[in-house]
Amino acid sequence: MATIHKQIKKKGNPRNVFRSPKKNAKTNNTRKLIESIISLSLGFLLFFYLFKIPTLYELDKMVLKIWTEFLGTLSIFSSFSVNLLTLFLLIALNILCITLILAGSIRLLKVITYFIYRYKKQQNSRTILRRKR
Repeated sequence: MATIHKQIKKKGNPRNVFRSPKKNAKTNNTRKLIESIISLSLGFLLFFYLFKIPTLYELDKMVLKIWTEFLGTLSIFSSFSVNLLTLFLLIALNILCITLILAGSIRLLKVITYFIYRYKKQQNSRTILRRKR
């Protein structure tokens, strides 16, 4: 009966776990040619337009103004980032300080309770020895 079951499994639909990759559809050569012509023409038109911008607008003054504003913003941002990093450093140091204080106090309490337990155990053993005598 086990062999019949195996034969039925073999004839059933395969799961196709390791399928072969699907082949990409081939593009037409005329389509490729049209796409290349359109992209090249748009690229050249944009290139020529970018060269005409300085003559249409006062680009020298605009670039200088933008550059000075950028440098001013950069200096403000750098001072802000330094202050922000200082704040994060102080917060991290405060967290470290609290953690060290808590860890030290917990360890100190453990040591004190150990010595108290040891002292009480020693006192109990002395009283037991006194009773036996």
